[in-house]
Amino acid sequence: MPAKKKETRSKQIKKRVAPKISRPPKSATSTKAASASPRKSAPKPRKVNLDFPIVGIGASAGGLEALELFFSNVPPETNMAFVIIQHLSPRHKSIMADILIKYTQMQVLQIKDDQKIEPNHVYLNPADKNVVILN
Repeated sequence: MPAKKKETRSKQIKKRVAPKISRPPKSATSTKAASASPRKSAPKPRKVNLDFPIVGIGASAGGLEALELFFSNVPPETNMAFVIIQHLSPRHKSIMADILIKYTQMQVLQIKDDQKIEPNHVYLNPADKNVVILN
């Protein structure tokens, strides 16, 4: 009778812990339904090679003090762009730009549609919009 190879303890654990994931087959009806649904045509993404990093910062209303401290210690010529996404009420005007201007020499701007991102700038999300950076 041939001897069975002993399985290592880690292989035994993997067999018990990691279930196999099966994906349902693609059906013709789901493809047709997806292509038949009306969609707004998204703008064609432009391919841009940035030679500077974009730093994303998330903040809630309580994050103002941390942002003040951060930008008061960041030099104005970092060759980076800073995008701040803040939790905002759509009914209240944000004064974040007015506050941050006091703590940085960089230009502080509210994000607009099709805006080009430049280094050494701070960008803030508008209260009633979602922000997407493409390419």
